[in-house]
Amino acid sequence: MIQTSGSRINRKDFMKLTAAGAMAGVMAPLAGRPESPRHRSERALGSPPETRSLSTDVLVVGAGPSGIPAAVAAARGGAKVILADQDFVPGGAPVNMYVSAICGGPQVGIFREVLQRLNNQFDLNGVVRTPRSDSWSKEVFLPTAIWWYLPSSFIAVYRAMIAAERNICFIPGLRATGVLLEAGAGNRTWVRGVRFENAGSQSTVIEAPVTVDATGTGLVAELAGCECRYGRDTREEFNEPWG
Repeated sequence: MIQTSGSRINRKDFMKLTAAGAMAGVMAPLAGRPESPRHRSERALGSPPETRSLSTDVLVVGAGPSGIPAAVAAARGGAKVILADQDFVPGGAPVNMYVSAICGGPQVGIFREVLQRLNNQFDLNGVVRTPRSDSWSKEVFLPTAIWWYLPSSFIAVYRAMIAAERNICFIPGLRATGVLLEAGAGNRTWVRGVRFENAGSQSTVIEAPVTVDATGTGLVAELAGCECRYGRDTREEFNEPWG
């Protein structure tokens, strides 16, 4: 029991009073301080972030086996390129869908460069096979029939090729959500850019005179209002033997 001026309190009540007084002494000076930018930011987390606007010569949407060669080709031609992808690493299907076997052709251009880098650095076979027997395939196929690589090998090669081009700005983690359209002559409509969103719901608008849809699903084309189809066309519709 603790006795104060004219009254008695027990030890438990005394500890409560002491703690309350200490907290009041700490909070009083803080109450008079201006709110810091960090606290204002935390308080405003519920509001949508501001939209970021960018512009470039060529916008490539999709950093996969088609988008990366498109971006590299444009950059080597002197264009400023923004390469955007919804994933956080480049690669597309060979990386996130494990489609890591390469077959078919022709194996030319930048696609051939990719295969040469993979063969030189990440070959899993350990043997060198001969090209196919016909003269045409000897010119367009590397000396092996089918290639198998780890997804991480594709990431390493693609990242190196992107980094080697100073005109390419790779922005990962952007999901296309809309397109910027402009009416042209007659009934033509031009795509002037694409609207994206990241994982934090921040919007990014990228404008470009040229937009390349390399999403693999035709997402940008569909957002622009193009007619899109999945699967094979019917043989009767276009009179194609492979329909």
